[in-house]
Amino acid sequence: MTNAPPEPARTLRQRAEEKSRASDADSGPDGQASTPEMRHLLHELRVHQIELEMQNEELRREQEELDAARARYFDLYDLAPVGYLTFGANGLILEANLAAAIMFGVARNALLGKPVSPFIFHEDQDIYYLHRKRVVEAGELQVWEMRMMRADGSMFWAHLQAVPAQSGECWMTLTDITDRKQAETILKSTYELLDKANRAKADFLAHMSHELRTPLNAIIGFAEIIADEIFGTQSPKYPEYAKDIRGSGEHLLSLINDILDLSKIEAGKLVLSRKREDVTRIIGECVNIVGITASAKKVDVVLEMPPDLPQVDVDIRALRQVMFNLLSNAIKFTPEGGKIEIVVRATESPGTVDIDVRDTGVGIPPDMIDKVFEPFCQGDITVTHVFGGTGLGLSISRRLVEMQGGSLTLESEPGRGTTIHVALPV
Repeated sequence: MTNAPPEPARTLRQRAEEKSRASDADSGPDGQASTPEMRHLLHELRVHQIELEMQNEELRREQEELDAARARYFDLYDLAPVGYLTFGANGLILEANLAAAIMFGVARNALLGKPVSPFIFHEDQDIYYLHRKRVVEAGELQVWEMRMMRADGSMFWAHLQAVPAQSGECWMTLTDITDRKQAETILKSTYELLDKANRAKADFLAHMSHELRTPLNAIIGFAEIIADEIFGTQSPKYPEYAKDIRGSGEHLLSLINDILDLSKIEAGKLVLSRKREDVTRIIGECVNIVGITASAKKVDVVLEMPPDLPQVDVDIRALRQVMFNLLSNAIKFTPEGGKIEIVVRATESPGTVDIDVRDTGVGIPPDMIDKVFEPFCQGDITVTHVFGGTGLGLSISRRLVEMQGGSLTLESEPGRGTTIHVALPV
């Protein structure tokens, strides 16, 4: 059975009035309605009236909530930290929030119905119209930056974002990024000054290194001649003096070479020429050369290296410099009667040739391991006094290895020695 829809109030009222008139003719001396149908219609009318009043109250509450929501929306719209503009299909401004008006330095009403072109920096007009065309014709979101003008003629940088809307309209947001642009300009100028200073430093070191190395080579050569040919028949102290001159000259020359290499690396001017090479031959040559110094100090040097190592893409000069630095350090810090092990092996995963240089020297405290890779830094100040050195060898070695795609790490224990691990990618 289908329930009939409730009758509207107007119909109920008409029926009640008709019944009322009919009942007036049939009513008794007291004038009261006597028919049940009349009383039923009046009851339905009162129920319907109550329902309408409830519906009106609900609509009133909904309208209040809607008005409050609209008020919050317009507060947010006006007080937003970015400017909002709505453009019509003709390119004129339909709506503008308070932030946009403040940004342009005018009253909001002065923007409505006007184009935005008077507020665009003259040289950036083409940029604006290009992006607007893409928004309107292609329906694409556009984001860009350009210079804009205030009403007083002052210029500011703006970040703009435009999206297409209905009926050819366009919504646009504007953010003042003048402070950011000024910071970028200052940062760029600072970077250019620093780059210029770095180039000047690199040029200065290159010229000074050349000027210093030339006389040093002469000093070292003549000291050797004096020691061998002139002072050989004189007092035994004279050859020692000449050897001291030669040793000091060689130390100073080594320092100059290290500083020059470091300056080239920092300036990005050290260029490596990597070729596929047999590292077995290179490592073997380095071990043989330093073996003479190790024998004079009575330090055993043991090399463990398989003959079938894979070839590696390396710069020969850089690899030799790294090996000489590591082996020289190991010999320098290993006491008489100690031992140095060079273990070379190939690993399939991740595909490297690993070189371990282990010594039985003084070792490095754990809290100083990271610092030894900093330029001009050694593990302990007493190390410099006892063993000498500049603190550049490990820093340069690590950078040379990393420039070839490898890694150089260090493990050490005070009093028991140090292990340098080099991994070169195959």
